[in-house]
Amino acid sequence: MDQPPLRRRSEVSVQAPLHDDRNPGSGPPPVQTVSLDEAVRNAICETIEVTWGGEHFQPMAYHGFDVGPIRATVRLQPGETVIEATVRMHRAMAAAQKLIFAEKLAEYSQKVGEAQAAVARYR
Repeated sequence: MDQPPLRRRSEVSVQAPLHDDRNPGSGPPPVQTVSLDEAVRNAICETIEVTWGGEHFQPMAYHGFDVGPIRATVRLQPGETVIEATVRMHRAMAAAQKLIFAEKLAEYSQKVGEAQAAVARYR
C-alpha cells in the first residue's frame, strides 16, 4: 500500500524592509513567523549555491590576471541529488572558466604588447 509522504512543518521568518518611505519615522516591523509545509517549500525553492574559486595566472613575474570566482545558484531538478546538481553546475562552470581564461589571456597579451611598444618608443 502506498503511504503519503511524511510531512514536516517548518517555520520561515519574514521581515519587511527596514525603511518605509511613506512613514520616515518608523522602525522595522516585528518579525512574523509563517509555518509552511516542508514538502511544499522544498518543491518550490530547493536550490544550492555552487562556487568555483578564483584562480590567479602569472605568465610573467610581477604581472598576472585573475579568473573568478564564479558563483551560481542552481535549482535542483526533480529527483536530482545535491551532489548531482553540484557536479552538473561544476561542469558548466569549468566550461565558463575556459572561455573567460581565453578572453583574459588575450587581453593580457595585448596589454603586454602595448607596454613593450611604449617602452621601445622611449629607447
